[in-house]
Amino acid sequence: MNKKIFSVISSFFLFLFFFVFANISSVSAAVIEIAPPDNAPSGIGPLVSAGINAVIIIAGLLVFIYLVWGGIEWLTSGGDKEKYESARNRITAAVIGLVIVVAAWAIMSLIGNFFGINFKQLTIKPVSEYSNVDEVEVDPNNPGPGIN
Repeated sequence: MNKKIFSVISSFFLFLFFFVFANISSVSAAVIEIAPPDNAPSGIGPLVSAGINAVIIIAGLLVFIYLVWGGIEWLTSGGDKEKYESARNRITAAVIGLVIVVAAWAIMSLIGNFFGINFKQLTIKPVSEYSNVDEVEVDPNNPGPGIN
């Protein structure tokens, strides 16, 4: 029985292999040049930004999975005190993890709004956008008050 199944499966893959490569060989080779888009991100900023966003998303997913795992463990504890405590501790840890993830996101947003950092693209506004003075003239002979 196993030999018959193995021979059918191997025959199928062998047929598929020859069918695919027979069609590929008839295609002429062509040089394809792909130019980067005009608005392609450059530098390390977008990479770091994508990493930060990925970490927050993965942390949120892990919190959700841990919470569901604790809930299933709670439901299947069947009155066993040890399983019940384990499930309760797991759910408590998941809620604490959720608070940490939300707090990290809120702090990141607050810092971004306060200092003008866009964490989605990791760009920083120049200082000239924050002040009304375009240029400040400094007299080299007079360094300022209180400086000798």
